[in-house]
Amino acid sequence: MQVSTIVILTIGVAATWASAIPMNLARRDSVSCKAKYRGNLYSTYLSSLSDTSDISQRGFAIDKDDQNYLVDTWNYQGQFQFDECTTSGWNQSPKEFGQLKYVNLGDYKAVTAKPVASDKGHALHIQNAASSNNGLLERQWWYADWLNDKSGGEYVTLQLSGNPNDANQDYNLPNADIDYDGHVTATSSYTGFTYTLFDITYP
Repeated sequence: MQVSTIVILTIGVAATWASAIPMNLARRDSVSCKAKYRGNLYSTYLSSLSDTSDISQRGFAIDKDDQNYLVDTWNYQGQFQFDECTTSGWNQSPKEFGQLKYVNLGDYKAVTAKPVASDKGHALHIQNAASSNNGLLERQWWYADWLNDKSGGEYVTLQLSGNPNDANQDYNLPNADIDYDGHVTATSSYTGFTYTLFDITYP
C-alpha cells in the first residue's frame, strides 16, 4: 500500500506540473490603449511635402473597400485614428507606438498587415484588434511621429514597426505601396511614400 501511495503522489505532482507549464508558456501581457490622433489618411511622398494644407501635396487618399482592405480613393474618405498603446517590452520611450483604427468600425478593429506578402508588400486589412502582445499584434504595431515642420500645420507619419523583440524584423515595414489588386501595402522596400494623417484632431 505504501508503494501505491508514493506512485499516486508522484503521478499527481507530475500532472500538476504538466498542466502548469503550458499555461505559463502561453501567457501574454495585455495591451492598454488610448485614443491619441484622428485624421484623414494618405500615402504621402514626404520629400515633396511643403504645405500640409495643400491637398495636392498629400499624395493618395486612403479609405477601405467593402471587404475592409485599405485602398486609395478619390471619393468619400473615412477617418482613421491612432491609439497609443503600451504592453510589456514593446515600447521604446519616448516614441509613440500603437494600433491604427478605422473610426466608423470602432475600437475593436485595427489595420493589420496580411501575413503573406506580394511583390509590393503586405496588404493592409482591417481585422480584430489584438488585446495581448501576440503574433497578431506584431502585424498591427505602428510607430507614430507627430510633426509640425511644414507650412499648413501638424501631421502624423505612421510606420508599421512590428514586434521590437523580433530579431528578423518580419513586420518592420515602414514604407507605403499599392499591389496589383489595388490594395495599399506596407513594405520594407523603399518607395518614398509614407502613411500620413492630416487634419489632425484629438479625440
